[in-house]
Amino acid sequence: LRLNITGADTLKNYIVQLVDPTLNSLKVQREIKSVTNGLLTIEYVEVGNCAIRVIEDVNRNEKWDVGDLEHRVAPERVRLVKNEDGSSVILCKKFKNFLKASPP
Repeated sequence: LRLNITGADTLKNYIVQLVDPTLNSLKVQREIKSVTNGLLTIEYVEVGNCAIRVIEDVNRNEKWDVGDLEHRVAPERVRLVKNEDGSSVILCKKFKNFLKASPP
């Protein structure tokens, strides 16, 4: 699976996760840390539906921080990547020796 990452804030790192869309994004299939702008290749992706979740790692500790209500620190932002049709589900198919991601 190849993703072209653009528009990322250079002062932040990002965590990209492939998640199972049928489990409300609770099951993480793959996780890539310290992602910045550029081409990202994710190897050994399972064939089938998945979703891409992006976490803004503001403090660069390579994990999602839930925030701190007492100290008024907001949680790090999390969002699902959407296709052109507005869906967050991506179908990964096997073509010969590589996987291609496309809308289902």
